[in-house]
Amino acid sequence: MLTTEQIIGRLEAAAEDGDSEVVDDIYDLAQKQLVAEDMHGAKLDARATSLFGAVGFSMTVAFSFGGWALLDHAYKVPFGRGIAVAFVLALGVGLVASWHALQGLMLRSGQKSVDEEDVFHAGVVAKGKKRVDFRIHLATHFWLVFQARYARNESRAETIRLGQNWFMGFLVAILALSGATTVSAILRPPDPLTAAPCLCAQTPSVAALTSTSSSPHVALPSASISHDQGPPPSSRSLTDGGDGGS
Repeated sequence: MLTTEQIIGRLEAAAEDGDSEVVDDIYDLAQKQLVAEDMHGAKLDARATSLFGAVGFSMTVAFSFGGWALLDHAYKVPFGRGIAVAFVLALGVGLVASWHALQGLMLRSGQKSVDEEDVFHAGVVAKGKKRVDFRIHLATHFWLVFQARYARNESRAETIRLGQNWFMGFLVAILALSGATTVSAILRPPDPLTAAPCLCAQTPSVAALTSTSSSPHVALPSASISHDQGPPPSSRSLTDGGDGGS
């Protein structure tokens, strides 16, 4: 970029040739460049804010659900420990993306603006000074402010771009971990406690065994009476007694 002495020297050379319109054009251009950099800075603010919100929400979800699901069950599934280590590394990538987004927001403060000391400089706002001298001074000041804002905005844009790249890496890592977790859950051997067959229909219940032991059913033999044996003994005694008396 041009230095202050170079800008002033070229503007004074144009004014000495009697072409003050060039100075006026550069003065107007410097004002337009300031407005353009202000708009560029506002767009960078919006991008940095959106990136910070997206990274913050993604990190919250990853810490809340992914951390509990992976770290708590890492020893229960195949390759669980490796997946847990990869998950911690993915969270580190997300933290780096958050840091870049925060840096993009923090760089808004401290940017150079129009200084009243330079506008009302005693060497320019004085007797004997012409309008072209004042225009040269202001055009130089405006252009230096534009240079400072341009450099700061470019630095912020690079920081936000790096944050976006880190955030994309974080999303790719989370997606890969989701696939690895799914494969690990599929390859997980069945739990013997849940995979054992139910023996309820084959094993008698405790209540059935208790009722059987407390009240046994004894089968009594039934007396079969044959018609060929005649009447029962009591009937024959009565018959014999009756015959003797008669």
